[in-house]
Amino acid sequence: MKKEKILLAVALFLLAVALFLLIVVAGGTFVYWRAVADLTPDPAEPFTVVNADLTYDGVYIDLIEQAMIDAKSEEQQGGSNPDNLELHVVKYNSETGYVDGITATSAGITDRQLSFVYGGVQLDLHFVNDVLIGCRKTYEQELLDRLEGQTLESCTAEEREAAEKGALEVILNNDSWETDEDYLKLVLADYTEQVLEYQSEHPGLLVPKND
Repeated sequence: MKKEKILLAVALFLLAVALFLLIVVAGGTFVYWRAVADLTPDPAEPFTVVNADLTYDGVYIDLIEQAMIDAKSEEQQGGSNPDNLELHVVKYNSETGYVDGITATSAGITDRQLSFVYGGVQLDLHFVNDVLIGCRKTYEQELLDRLEGQTLESCTAEEREAAEKGALEVILNNDSWETDEDYLKLVLADYTEQVLEYQSEHPGLLVPKND
């Protein structure tokens, strides 16, 4: 009888161990499946790799200002009268030759702000040491939104002053930066694609190096 009890106890112990191992394996399989599912890109999304920590390792181009400079350059080159050429100062990156936005470096920290159009909205991007930490509407976009379709020329002095003051208050408010990581990933992916597209369309771009 005692021998049977021992055998039963051993059998129950082995069964418990087997069930435990089964639960561990099943749980591990589920976790692995979820991880793979999260890492697999949605085929509906653009195939652009954005690091989980929002690090950007591409070329920096202020796409809005670059487009303005390109348009002005084409206009001036097409003009027949050299007296019509306008003198303007543009900030270029000495390494890339592209319009580089606003960049400040101090104590090993590089703070960079530049702009591009995302979904029809002009955005400023804010990078610190190549990490996108925020984005928000540009001053020009804030001003346009407040004018509600009007031009500055068609506004009264009071309307213009109110719109400019409101837009400036947003820009001066540090809390106006959008910091949601999921949104920033979408913005950074689109910016990366637009930069790559611009580079592919302007492979022989040559500009003065004045850094």
